[in-house]
Amino acid sequence: MLEEHTDACHFSLALPKEVKTYTNLKQSIKQEFDLDEHDPALLDTLEGVSDLPELLARAAQSVLLLKAQAKGIDGLIDSLEARKVRYETRADRLRQKILHAMLDTGLKRLPTHELTVLVKSGGQEVDVHTQDLLPEEFLRIKVEPNKQAIGQALKAGENVPGATLVDKPPVLYLRV
Repeated sequence: MLEEHTDACHFSLALPKEVKTYTNLKQSIKQEFDLDEHDPALLDTLEGVSDLPELLARAAQSVLLLKAQAKGIDGLIDSLEARKVRYETRADRLRQKILHAMLDTGLKRLPTHELTVLVKSGGQEVDVHTQDLLPEEFLRIKVEPNKQAIGQALKAGENVPGATLVDKPPVLYLRV
């Protein structure tokens, strides 16, 4: 695990330096030989003298590995969450059994060396059985933008005050 972390740190440190070297080298070669940006000779020369393409490829492979590890951790988290739910369910069932045993026997208080077990009133809570009958003052209404409808309207050329279409930042895609 430490090795992958070190690899990711290595790429984070090495990429900016290699990009700067590559950019300076590219500029020098273009000026010295009066080459166009997309000239095959320039690209071939840069490929032969720069480690940037290989470094980028290895960094991209590292991204895929890190994503795979994250996915594996997701599976572990799912298993642990399921285990947590089972433990919580067991605890709740046992708590209910203790409560029923104390209610059935009339025990309201049970002091021990480690803890004190008490049966207390549960208090009160609101039970809404027919929401349609509630007066408006007791209702909450959540208002939020419908981004899908706004986007469709803007793409259709409509003016929607308070909203505009904006470009998302570039995204790096990795195909295997």
